[in-house]
Amino acid sequence: MLCCENCRAAMGVYEAISRRWWWVMTSMAVFISYAIFGSLFSYGLVFGELQKEFNSTTLVTGWAQSIAMCCSQVFSIPAQMIVPRFGICNVIASATFICSLALLLTSFVPSMAFLYVTYGFCFGIASAIATKPMVKLILEWVPVQYRMRATTIATTGGTIGVLTLSPVLGLIIVQVGWRWTYRICSALIFVFWLIAIPLIKLTPETNPINTQTQQQMSMSEKEEQETKQVSQRDVLRFPEMWMLAVTVAIVSCAFGFTAINLVDFVTKTGFSLEQGALALSLNGGAELFSKLLLSIFMDKIRFPKMLLWPFGAIAGALTCFFMTVATTFDTILILSIVLGLVRGIFNGSSYGVAAELFGHQYSASTASMVAPPAGIGYLMVALVSGFSYDLTGSYNNSLYACSAMCLVVAALSLCTLVYQKTYAVERYQSMRRTSLAVTKIQREGSYTYSAVQKNSSVV
Repeated sequence: MLCCENCRAAMGVYEAISRRWWWVMTSMAVFISYAIFGSLFSYGLVFGELQKEFNSTTLVTGWAQSIAMCCSQVFSIPAQMIVPRFGICNVIASATFICSLALLLTSFVPSMAFLYVTYGFCFGIASAIATKPMVKLILEWVPVQYRMRATTIATTGGTIGVLTLSPVLGLIIVQVGWRWTYRICSALIFVFWLIAIPLIKLTPETNPINTQTQQQMSMSEKEEQETKQVSQRDVLRFPEMWMLAVTVAIVSCAFGFTAINLVDFVTKTGFSLEQGALALSLNGGAELFSKLLLSIFMDKIRFPKMLLWPFGAIAGALTCFFMTVATTFDTILILSIVLGLVRGIFNGSSYGVAAELFGHQYSASTASMVAPPAGIGYLMVALVSGFSYDLTGSYNNSLYACSAMCLVVAALSLCTLVYQKTYAVERYQSMRRTSLAVTKIQREGSYTYSAVQKNSSVV
């Protein structure tokens, strides 16, 4: 009798840990993203040093970062495809180690051509394979009513990295140069790899509570759930998916300016590298603040989350325009903060918006469709910013282009929702039913996916 009670107590503890283990998964995603994307988005700090050492143009120097950012997004789908074959832990562990090795090799390159290989391709591809499968693992573990919050928190790792690493790396570059800076970043990624990998190995690839819930469902419920699944192939047939993809590509190109050229813009305006690092750090801090607000309130919003995008795009357009006339460092800092807040709206909600757009389907396959368009947009950043500066000797035309792209994003965001509501009524209604169902589940405290199915059918 005592043995049975001990078993029940142990099972209760195990179930309680399993219900909250998604916080561990989300934290691991933050840690890995912190080290990898914190190093990736700090490229602007070494931008000027690379130009001086290799005597390269703004376009040529920016291409390395554009390639890395593009690969970090485009290779998200191949990363998802190799997970079933090799296992999610092996994939994340191997790719994180390659990220560390790629940065170490980058610190020894003799020319920009080698930098394209070690940093642009190797580090960029490895960063996608190391971070994007974590989204799938999070979506497997996180209760459905908290998935918007979890995916938003998971994207804050790189932002925290920019906030905290930029001032430190700026000082290191001044003292020891960019090569030793990348060696230090390589060691940082390796340390986080040692911390995160054992915890990931302890985690099953599927939530046992969700698995048990699925086993308890009736056959009719299972068949109904299977018929409502949305695969990547199905999504590609939806016009609004392509409209969303174009929107994400344009907004990535517009706001990619901060990841590549913001520090160079500050230094070319007449300020020091340390001031440029401060602007980049505050930009990352503002983006982090925006993402944290989204993680708190996003799941409670009852209207389509994509309606936040037009307002953010208009604010971004105005900010980019005012940067062309900014002459004081304080003004540039304020505009950098506003730009970070706007970036946080898009970067923090993109996965959730893609998942919500097609109703109750919150699968990683649907959310991952956002990443390749973002990579294509990042690839164009160097062409828009660097080529324009090389021709005119000023970033004003680049900022005008970014402002215009933000206005296009505002229009496309609205057109996507209007199209779905007008010509794809079933998918729009499914999205609205699910949004209301998740709100109801939040009040009732249910954790199961089947609860969403039942609630969305009666709303």
